[in-house]
Amino acid sequence: MKRLLVSLAITLLVLAAQQPARAQTSDSDFSAGYGYLPSGYGALASAQMDMPTAPAPTPGMPGAGMSGPGLMGPAPVPQYQGDPSGFDLFAPACGGVSWQIVGEYLYLRPSNAEVTYAQVFDATTGVPFGRTGVSTPYYDTGFRVSAAAALGDCAAIGVSYTYFDTTVNSRLDASENPLGNVYPDSVVRSLVLHPLAVPVASPNGEFATASETIRFHLADIDYKAALVSGPRYCANLVVGARFLSLDQHFDSSVDIGAATADLMYTNVRFEGGGVRLGLEGERQSGNSGFLVYGKGSASFVGGTARADYSQFNNTTDPYLVDTQWKSNRVITMLDFEVGAGWASVDGRIRVTGGYMVSGWYNTVKLDRYIKAVQDGNPTLLNSPTENVLAFDGLVFRTEVRF
Repeated sequence: MKRLLVSLAITLLVLAAQQPARAQTSDSDFSAGYGYLPSGYGALASAQMDMPTAPAPTPGMPGAGMSGPGLMGPAPVPQYQGDPSGFDLFAPACGGVSWQIVGEYLYLRPSNAEVTYAQVFDATTGVPFGRTGVSTPYYDTGFRVSAAAALGDCAAIGVSYTYFDTTVNSRLDASENPLGNVYPDSVVRSLVLHPLAVPVASPNGEFATASETIRFHLADIDYKAALVSGPRYCANLVVGARFLSLDQHFDSSVDIGAATADLMYTNVRFEGGGVRLGLEGERQSGNSGFLVYGKGSASFVGGTARADYSQFNNTTDPYLVDTQWKSNRVITMLDFEVGAGWASVDGRIRVTGGYMVSGWYNTVKLDRYIKAVQDGNPTLLNSPTENVLAFDGLVFRTEVRF
């Protein structure tokens, strides 16, 4: 048995010594996440780089197996044929480009962002009897632009900027009840005015209106390095910094007749920066440009949250309530995205699309801040699980690599 094992080991060492060396990657190696290039769907690495391939020498040919000054016959050029095992660490496939430009169209919906602002009541009994007015943001558009530069060794550094802005307007009439009663038999009462405000706490009105705006700016600086990459797959580590500016605005009014109305408005703002850590992966078909991808990251952004609340009557008193609040806090942002797409044969053009979801924990939401002011209890803003703002929707991306 010992002789058999020794013979097998010697045979393996001889076969390994006879394997040709792989071609080395170029100085323009690019991170698989930013500039991953499929190697021509199985084409030689030299073909991707527009290099002529030298014919392999044959036995008996002058210069066969030799190269150097004064020797006849071309020397063999190392060729990368791809690893049949499907596993290749920092393979030559991640080379070939130096820059990447990306444009993305976002179609997102804010979640956990609704504000309940009014209710229809029966004027006689004073019980709720009809529709509830809720300001609910829906899908709206945004965009992201980014650029990245290769650093070598399948790594890259990139920057990106994301912008999203949505506004929703809502109205509730006293007639929106099962019996179709109209004002003054059926009335609308505000749920966002302060209950102790003078002269009228929750006025009985004919209708109520509301407007809500959510806007954010994101700026990222990322370093990406390939953990594993091959001709048709990659997995990358992402480490970087994130800067966030989030603005939320809400205002509402109740018409109480004779051109008289009680109005309120509130603003919540957050600005800060922090660190970002993530993973990205991609797999491409071996005989077409079809690919699938997935990515996930966690960001921890520290900054300052500021909020204010004001209420007034348009005829009697300009300011019934006026208060401000400020707090330092850390927001945890969890981002996930999966999708599919297509890449050109040389990998220079890519079109992808997918579904993304993002949860922002420990933010200050509009409805929670309004409730804290009404109850005189700012501790309502200290629960990370109750102050979660989320976004989900579709992403469409076009990339150019050169």
